[in-house]
Amino acid sequence: MYSNLLNRIITCSSVIAVLFFSYIPFLYIFSIINTEKYLIFAMLISSILILTLLRTPRQMLCGHLKLNKNDVTILSTYMFFGMYALLSFTVTGNLLGDSFTLRTLVLVNPIFAILAMSCRQNKSDVIIIMTILSGVYFIYLIFSILQGTISFQPDTFQNIFMDLEGSFYQNINVYFGLFAICSISLLFQKQFYIKVIPIILIPSSIIGMFLIGGRASVVALVVVFLIYFLKESTVLSFKKSGIFKKVIFLLFSILMITLYMPETAEFLDASITWRRMLVITEGGDDSARIYLFTKAIELFFSDAKTLMFGGGINSFPIYISEYSTGMYPHNVFLELLAEYGIVGSILFAIPMIYILSVRKRQLGSFYGDTKEEKIVFLFFIYYLMINMVTGGLRSSWVLIFHGFLLLPSIPYTRDGNGVHFGSIDRMR
Repeated sequence: MYSNLLNRIITCSSVIAVLFFSYIPFLYIFSIINTEKYLIFAMLISSILILTLLRTPRQMLCGHLKLNKNDVTILSTYMFFGMYALLSFTVTGNLLGDSFTLRTLVLVNPIFAILAMSCRQNKSDVIIIMTILSGVYFIYLIFSILQGTISFQPDTFQNIFMDLEGSFYQNINVYFGLFAICSISLLFQKQFYIKVIPIILIPSSIIGMFLIGGRASVVALVVVFLIYFLKESTVLSFKKSGIFKKVIFLLFSILMITLYMPETAEFLDASITWRRMLVITEGGDDSARIYLFTKAIELFFSDAKTLMFGGGINSFPIYISEYSTGMYPHNVFLELLAEYGIVGSILFAIPMIYILSVRKRQLGSFYGDTKEEKIVFLFFIYYLMINMVTGGLRSSWVLIFHGFLLLPSIPYTRDGNGVHFGSIDRMR
């Protein structure tokens, strides 16, 4: 009982830490108590690590913890990238007088990798906590609509909060998308009345996303749903167990068809998210994404050195003469290529590739074989897609956490000596 409670506390605290700087209600609480958020974050991380260290001896004594060669290998491969980033920073120098990205890559990311590995036995708790946290945004959306504080405005970003720090449209839409993914988990339940809930929550979350103005999370959510429907074969079968998947699939298909109707086009024209998506197809780009992507590729191919080793941390803003850390490529892979080259990009990708290979070997597929494994995979895809159109290495701990969380849960077995971890290979 004590062990389970401690595991849940560590898992809950880890998820809160991952979302700490992006979760607007947390920022609201900090403004009330007038406490420096970085201090609270440091205390939170320290507490989690201490609890993890306290838990480890108990698990070893009970036979619940064995050194897993996969864990050591995966964590070690990331540290090679961390050392590479440190070496690159040393050679090229502190180009913008800012070491935030370096601290993220060398210190913060490894910590969240360890936290993710310690949470993989409690993936159901991770999903519950993510549902609760993202659900708060959904509740704010409902209240905002009822109060008339947001509306369809094609040229104005909407806000469900009262102009709090960090309450920008991308942030809000990311959590709406997370709530939609969390709602997918309800489709795996056996109870009839529970399976009805996502039919209401998912479309409502998507409507909220079209109201606010963020595009990246909408694109990412579309990819997530495509993967989900393609992998869940019951959508294309006639089994009664898949009826709600069929209903959602049908609604999604109808939605795609209605987008081409003049009446629908006129309705969507009042959505700022839809209008911002059309801007790109019309030859414009108010967010300069096309420009940033093009310049990152240009820097990558500029000479043999940058091709292999990159221009160095924070070299991209200097290359485009902006001299601001906010002018990163807004695509984590293009940032890797431009500033770390082929060598750095490969080193960064190796842990993720290794983790996916472990999933393939132990679970039979990248997607997973249980509800929990499937949902955490969709979480990873969601953040991966977001980082391909708006993310950067400065805040890559979220992607790292969800990437390392993909490590399969180690099954338990029982024998005459009690409970202990099973073998490396997944038991079936």
